[in-house]
Amino acid sequence: MRYLVPGGPHMMPMPMPMGMGMPNYPATMSAQAAAALATNAALAAMPSAPPYWVGAGPTDFSAQQGIIAQMMGYEVKPSPTQLVPYKPADGQQFWCKELDGSWTLRTHTDIVMGEVSPGSWERHPSSGYFYWVRQEA
Repeated sequence: MRYLVPGGPHMMPMPMPMGMGMPNYPATMSAQAAAALATNAALAAMPSAPPYWVGAGPTDFSAQQGIIAQMMGYEVKPSPTQLVPYKPADGQQFWCKELDGSWTLRTHTDIVMGEVSPGSWERHPSSGYFYWVRQEA
């Protein structure tokens, strides 16, 4: 099929363009582009699901490392993490939960020097402040 294109005083025949509506594209590319646009339109009309993570998380990696360490002959012991206030000021006071359940204010020096030991630091879940919990020896 040929188109007639104005070319002066008369009409002269010219070969058909490769892609109708998309100049310089072959007809197959026009069909692929149309299919891609239709697919994108269909996907845009679908309700979107929230993204979620599929794969190993930190707990899984930790378990895998523990299994590998045991297979290699290492003894795996969970080490307790001790929360300690970072660089408290001189004479800074912290709440101390006594053995009878009462609360007192103690300086960091008293706690570190062993006056109210043994015990452990804990962090209040809502306020985030550190406090010392005394334990029986």
